[in-house]
Amino acid sequence: MRKINMVQILVFSTIFFFCAVKAFSQSSILVDTSTGRITVKATREKLQDIERMIPQFPMEIRQVQIEARVLELSEDVAQTFGTYFERLTGVKVPSETP
Repeated sequence: MRKINMVQILVFSTIFFFCAVKAFSQSSILVDTSTGRITVKATREKLQDIERMIPQFPMEIRQVQIEARVLELSEDVAQTFGTYFERLTGVKVPSETP
């Protein structure tokens, strides 16, 4: 699902409002900014018009970049650098690797 920003919601709502006023008075639009969802109640023809307009709006897709490094250290190296993982986590760290 693509998220949309407030400017896009405002533009979409304005266009819908003018289309709906011409069509009939029972049209409605609900905007949920927390999820980026727009719920529209209108005639079938107006919904089809709106479906054709939606791809014209630029959508922002939020992305997250995660960078991780996994290191395997022997007990000697940990002692050399002064890190005692047992004290940090409370979990017994094996001194030998299988």
